[in-house]
Amino acid sequence: MQPRFCSARYRHRWIQRRRMTTSAGSYGGYRLSLSPSLDVAPHTLQQSLNFLEESTKGFSAENPIRVFLNAYPQETMAYVRRWARDDNYHVRRLAPEGIRPFLPWSPRISIPLADIIEVLSTMHADNTRYVTRSVTYNLNDITKLARDRVFDALKQWREEGRQTCAELDWMIRHSLRTLLKLYDPRALKLLGYHKPEIEFTDSHATDVVLVGDSFEWRSKVSALESQKLLLTLRMHFLKANGQHRTKVFALKDLQMARGETLQIVKKIPFRPITTRVLYPGKHFVELAANGEIQAQCEFDLRTA
Repeated sequence: MQPRFCSARYRHRWIQRRRMTTSAGSYGGYRLSLSPSLDVAPHTLQQSLNFLEESTKGFSAENPIRVFLNAYPQETMAYVRRWARDDNYHVRRLAPEGIRPFLPWSPRISIPLADIIEVLSTMHADNTRYVTRSVTYNLNDITKLARDRVFDALKQWREEGRQTCAELDWMIRHSLRTLLKLYDPRALKLLGYHKPEIEFTDSHATDVVLVGDSFEWRSKVSALESQKLLLTLRMHFLKANGQHRTKVFALKDLQMARGETLQIVKKIPFRPITTRVLYPGKHFVELAANGEIQAQCEFDLRTA
């Protein structure tokens, strides 16, 4: 029985998946194994990887490829390196997406970071955003393991000049997005954010928030020098154990001229949602400019 679809496009993709998805079957007259074990014959391994190469043109294949990466790392990485230079952009995307260290909802892989970055360095000059976005996803994962390797790779790519300046700037920012939230000084400097020369006045913040209402921060920002500014609000939510977890909210990312003023207003709702439990008590907020804390406050979250 077919499910109901909101459009013909989704029906077409569902039919593709029904035709192509299998755990063990035949493709082009050959037996496949999408759950490899230690006794898979070499020709079966090749046919299975060839199947994933073809199937990724119709739907995602980065999850099943990870099983092969763990069972047959050398043989599978040889295919990944070949896919990185394929004419089809869906196949090329499979290379950086399939070897991500932290692909969501997927098993971890044990491929050395040096091998992963080698593939990414081959692909960073790709002319398709669909592919370069996966390269940045991969680099962002690596920042959680070895951020030095990421900075070295980005520096080398900039020196090579094989990618356009606009696209590489976008890739650098997207690759370092987690480090930006952590106010990493090297990430901020690489993206052109330096010590802020600004002044905050007329700042107001909610001191008591009821569950269901919103916290609000208002400030007036004046630039003392011409500069590039990244303004963020860092909220420390109270947890059940009395500790706090941090979430960064973007305010403004802009170029300010000397003497320019800006009014910023940020509202953060405290409505109950399934992905976040609210605990009454002290919460803390920090206003940061280019990673440097400029102002901070606390407020009480109450149920009534």
